[in-house]
Amino acid sequence: MSELMKIIMERRSYRKYKAEQISREELNTIMQAGSYAPNAGGRQSPVFVACQNAELNEEVGQLNVEILKEVQAELSKSDDPNNRMEPPKFKSAFYGAPTVVTFFAPKGWYNFTVDCCVAAQNMALAAHDLGIGSCIIARAPEVFATKRGLELQHEWGLDDTYEAKLHLLLGYPDGEAAQALPRRDGQVIVIE
Repeated sequence: MSELMKIIMERRSYRKYKAEQISREELNTIMQAGSYAPNAGGRQSPVFVACQNAELNEEVGQLNVEILKEVQAELSKSDDPNNRMEPPKFKSAFYGAPTVVTFFAPKGWYNFTVDCCVAAQNMALAAHDLGIGSCIIARAPEVFATKRGLELQHEWGLDDTYEAKLHLLLGYPDGEAAQALPRRDGQVIVIE
């Protein structure tokens, strides 16, 4: 098995981090991996904002949990058991990660959500290769549509032509990763 396939198969999401900050060199390597992700038309449009301010990450992570609670409340009304979810039992959706990268892209541009997701995956794989844990977190569009989210976006130098797409948590893992679940049947279809 190639080293790349090993990294892909071993990488897991972490939801508990040590307080120790990752190094600037490690962050630069991870950000570079994101900047080399494929993107629509080669436009390189996504912007990656890495926040290493613990108080700010906690604040935004708490906003994210509040959005999750709203989503959970709506899903609890569903008759479909696949849509139900338990209320979150954590205070911050960022789990104490010392670095949180928020991915922004121009509003309304075709494929830019996908561009951000591909960049996040590149970064998560690079982080794993460096011994750094990661977790991709949703609800960034809703968080940055709030008054506080928009204030932060403007403070970070991004005007209203950009919108947040997702977050990537980075930090040294505090504990072991969960084992991979067995791959489910029917996930891959090949047409010849």
